[in-house]
Amino acid sequence: MYAWNPEVQHSRLERLLRRRKQVGGSMNTHEFIKKQVDQQLQRDGLPSGICMVIADEALDYYKRKQTFPKGAFNECMVFARKRAKEMTGKKKSA
Repeated sequence: MYAWNPEVQHSRLERLLRRRKQVGGSMNTHEFIKKQVDQQLQRDGLPSGICMVIADEALDYYKRKQTFPKGAFNECMVFARKRAKEMTGKKKSA
């Protein structure tokens, strides 16, 4: 067995904490889907307020649906884009 060396232990912990700050920490599936849908819709040119609402709806869609033949994220994005089209279409016609 190796003797406990506080310098080694602390440096490992510091590296781990530094890496978490750089990466942004760990993220669960729900946070990932919500964040990625929001960012993709913003890249598509939608306002941030609408993107946040649609990202929440896409997350609800993910929670409700049981199977994803084309992949969970892809189907959430398809849902989000359809929903965005509906919301922006209503806004333009009003």
